[in-house]
Amino acid sequence: MSIGASRPSDLERASERGSRYRLRDLFTPLDTLLVSGGDQRLALDAKERVNAYGCAASPEPEIWSFASSTASTISQAAYDRAALAREELVHKSLFDEVEIAFDRRCEDLRDELRGHFQLSPRIDVVFSPSGTDSQLHALFLARAVLGAPPVTIVVGADQTGSGTTHTARGHHFSTMTASGIAVRKDAAIAGLAGDSIAVPLRDATSGLAMRADADAEVMRAIENSLAQGRRVLLHIMDSSKLGWRAPSAACLDEIARRWPRKVQVVVDACQARLGRRRLRSYLDRGYMVLITGSKFFGGPAFSGALLVPKGLSRALDRIEGIAPGFFDYVGRCDWPMAWTALRSRFERRPNFGQWLRWEAALAEIGNYYAVPGAFRAKALAELADGIDSMIALSPSLRAVPAAFDKADADDEEFANARSFHSRCFVTASRCPSPTPALSIARWRAT
Repeated sequence: MSIGASRPSDLERASERGSRYRLRDLFTPLDTLLVSGGDQRLALDAKERVNAYGCAASPEPEIWSFASSTASTISQAAYDRAALAREELVHKSLFDEVEIAFDRRCEDLRDELRGHFQLSPRIDVVFSPSGTDSQLHALFLARAVLGAPPVTIVVGADQTGSGTTHTARGHHFSTMTASGIAVRKDAAIAGLAGDSIAVPLRDATSGLAMRADADAEVMRAIENSLAQGRRVLLHIMDSSKLGWRAPSAACLDEIARRWPRKVQVVVDACQARLGRRRLRSYLDRGYMVLITGSKFFGGPAFSGALLVPKGLSRALDRIEGIAPGFFDYVGRCDWPMAWTALRSRFERRPNFGQWLRWEAALAEIGNYYAVPGAFRAKALAELADGIDSMIALSPSLRAVPAAFDKADADDEEFANARSFHSRCFVTASRCPSPTPALSIARWRAT
């Protein structure tokens, strides 16, 4: 569909029959499927057969991956799980429609993800092709929760992905959506576009230190937005590539006390460098949480999800019209089965690539959490010490100051290694392992 072409109405989409997805689509080579159903960041270079981040679509055991803060090449164990999952779906599709079997499998993945993170069954999971796509999902749901188009305040705008500049305003972040629709990058998404405010975290004078007035700047941005009669989607950071978390817990408490039901918080936890207790505490407070199965966990890029507290799900009943441009970013199977009214508005459009990347990512996440917590904490602490030693021996490297000096029990294995993220970043991610999560899981296997 070309830019500007008319799109089907909600009714036409909901009444679609005879899906173009058939069993034969699952027989596409696995490597091809794994890089399908996403934006152009997944595309492989014709000569090198790697994407823009240097990651291949199949295991490359002779190559060490050093991009744990962004992307990693798929491991053999994760690749094997994706292959087996495809075989199982093919078998189930012999007895049911592909879309029905696929939908059930996605629901199983939601249960598995909740299990790994030790989340309540009341937490809903919305899958997407990337964390950037999930930001659009958060914006869509925030509009429903707040009852009006919000101003998005992005805390750590200089620490999050480059696409956030666009998604925070409800704009296209690439020239092609995961559903294959050609769009113009940074053009407004019909019905979803709005305003955003960037709150960078780097100190302008020192460069690699976190600014001391982050809380005050966040409060000022919220006050100014609410004074204009606007609602606010507050996009907070935990944790950034430099290990920074902002705003502080005290600041969040003050926001909740002063402006209930006027500010909706979404936590950028895509780096997955936080403890499960902290993750659960955010959801208990009614915050949405953005996660990915790549980055720290080492799953293949890209796989995104939005964790939604049960209380927010009730707002979906109030959704009447859906932003027309949003249809290009979501399929029916992305949403939990319990959201029947909302799901019925979207096309039956299985995203096999997104699903297989999540199958692979869950293999890594499961292996990581199968390691006892004490061992994980010890491994990360030793890794931090090792990086300290490497920096000390280098005449051209220095450690980035840690943003937090005190250990936080909610950080679990990260409690005594919080500055590890900063150290790893300074060394250009040249950690002595593919990714921390992958290494810990492999140590356990040996």
